[in-house]
Amino acid sequence: AHAIDFGGTWSRDASRNVGLVEALEARDSTAAEAAEAASALYVQRWARGAEQGAWILTTFEADGTTPRRELEYRLGEWEEGFQGGSKLFGAGSDFLLRRTAHIATPRADAEGDTQSGKEALLSAARVGHATWSSRVNDRAEITLRYLRGGDMVVERTLVVLSPSNEVLRCVVSEEVFVRAADGS
Repeated sequence: AHAIDFGGTWSRDASRNVGLVEALEARDSTAAEAAEAASALYVQRWARGAEQGAWILTTFEADGTTPRRELEYRLGEWEEGFQGGSKLFGAGSDFLLRRTAHIATPRADAEGDTQSGKEALLSAARVGHATWSSRVNDRAEITLRYLRGGDMVVERTLVVLSPSNEVLRCVVSEEVFVRAADGS
């Protein structure tokens, strides 16, 4: 999974969003708030972390240059504390339980196996970076990031649960991020 290279600065191409407005509404945004958020500039910078397979994600304010948040996505289970509310988990402060792994992703770029010169059943480039996020409430989210056509695709699946942890519904969205021309 070391072949996945998210390194650099990425900007969301809002014209290529699929289902994002509906997904934000499912996270308790009004229709107007969801439409505004889905069309807003969203810039991320990814850099490799110190641990094998870890990525440091910096997200930016609406101006695209002022850092808003920095988070290290480590492989395995970990917790993230947050303050002041979250699109996924609502108002207030809390801890998210996170689980990050590399998983087979057939929709990712299908590049040949460069080591053997033959097309592999699942080449290294057909791997995605997935994070399951949950809190002790009625929601969880699975975020899958992978490369497709040189772009980074971010698929988010909101899982709405009943009090007995039965899946009531899933809301899926897709965002496409384009790497900055300077590769930074």
